[in-house]
Amino acid sequence: MGTPWSILWPKVRKLEERKDVGRALSPDEQDRLLSSLPMSESPFLPTIVRIALLTGMRSGEILSLTWNQVDFLNRVVTVGTAKTSCGTGRMIPMNEQLTGVFSAHRVWFDSEFGEPLPQHHLFPSGAPNPRDPSKQQHTARTWGTGRLF
Repeated sequence: MGTPWSILWPKVRKLEERKDVGRALSPDEQDRLLSSLPMSESPFLPTIVRIALLTGMRSGEILSLTWNQVDFLNRVVTVGTAKTSCGTGRMIPMNEQLTGVFSAHRVWFDSEFGEPLPQHHLFPSGAPNPRDPSKQQHTARTWGTGRLF
């Protein structure tokens, strides 16, 4: 504890840290992804993918959203806890498309659970069907048959 890396393992080279941040999907890749969504057995995956494409949010940030973070009046989404301290609390403006995605999801939510409370999660836990809006869904990888992508 407290001993520098170079003293503990003088002959082991540290790996270079990746500096690339990935790449955006091409319009063709985005179209193919969106066209495959109707085949999903997940009640949430189409909404989650659209939110990710329109906001750049990580899946964990999306899955942890509560209704008090989606401000339809000011047309802004406030990110809760993020991977980095700079990302926590950031405000993302909602364009017409994103507003439409959240509005359609709100209609679904109302039909399943009634009027949401501010602390209710947009993506409630429960598999294969969501059951508890007070608890968040923790993964977008498994619903229904256990395979989404």
